[in-house]
Amino acid sequence: MENHRQKVRELIGNYKHPILLMLLTVGIITAVGFYHLTQKDITIIDVKEEIKLTTRSKTVEQVLKEKNISLQDKDIVEPALDTPLEDGIEIQIKRAVPLHILVDGKNYQVTTALTQVGEIIEEAGIRINPLDRVAPDKEAEIEEEREIHIVRVTEKIITEEENIDFTTQKKPDNHLEKGKTKVVQKGQKGLKKNQIKITYEDGEESQRETLKEEVVIEPKDEVIQVGMLSTINTSRGATRFEKTMTVTATAYSQGDAGVGNTTSVGAPLKRGVIAVDPRVIPYYTRLYVPGYGFGQALDTGGAIKGNRIDLAMGSRAEALRYGRRKVKIYLLGR
Repeated sequence: MENHRQKVRELIGNYKHPILLMLLTVGIITAVGFYHLTQKDITIIDVKEEIKLTTRSKTVEQVLKEKNISLQDKDIVEPALDTPLEDGIEIQIKRAVPLHILVDGKNYQVTTALTQVGEIIEEAGIRINPLDRVAPDKEAEIEEEREIHIVRVTEKIITEEENIDFTTQKKPDNHLEKGKTKVVQKGQKGLKKNQIKITYEDGEESQRETLKEEVVIEPKDEVIQVGMLSTINTSRGATRFEKTMTVTATAYSQGDAGVGNTTSVGAPLKRGVIAVDPRVIPYYTRLYVPGYGFGQALDTGGAIKGNRIDLAMGSRAEALRYGRRKVKIYLLGR
């Protein structure tokens, strides 16, 4: 600035006419002021490099050329190249970098200065469907040499028929020989319709979700009778029985004190009559007692409680010989 003042003094010194001197002075001052007014202090940020400079360029494009800053096709300059320069303006340059987009079984290499995933995909002209999955997320910022993976997701709703298995009920049958079965009601499978949503990722099924189930035909249970009637070899051959019990057995006869000629149910007292607790073995149940033979529950007594029986004998001597025993008896039914 001091140099400019000196030059002005020298020029004025060469002119003696007052009016000429005044006009010359005004012109020089105006020129110097204009020169300074057209200068602008600006900052250029090229990726991570910061450049500060003073320039008389008029637009962003001119100052970049002035500083020999070249641009590639996909580089982004903010503000735009045709923006007029102002003092203090900051110019940002985003350099385009290579990225890979994996979609539809292909690997697309793109060069972009954008950093947001969704914007990069849009710039590449790749359509994203509402169900598609993007990784990283569309709102994410991505770095250089990273991959964007787009998974095509589609859904389909179908209706499938499915059989409903029937259940089998097994019911004991005391009149059917043990080991034998009889189907009294044949089972039938039911039918239901399922509404299913199938999800596909890149054409491959990835998930199934049942949306609705509707039973069209109810299943019918199968009912099987299972034989419970077993047999034991006796003097009469193979004899069927329904149940076994282990009891304490004693014997009695008409010769015992307090024993009459008839039983508690009014039957004649003789061999084959068996006294029982009717709460355990019902009256008139036919029995087989090993070591005694066949008999029937036709009597009871005050001492016959629970798993106890008393076997009628032909004489007191025979009853005494039998004594008291633990024995497994067979219930043959009534």
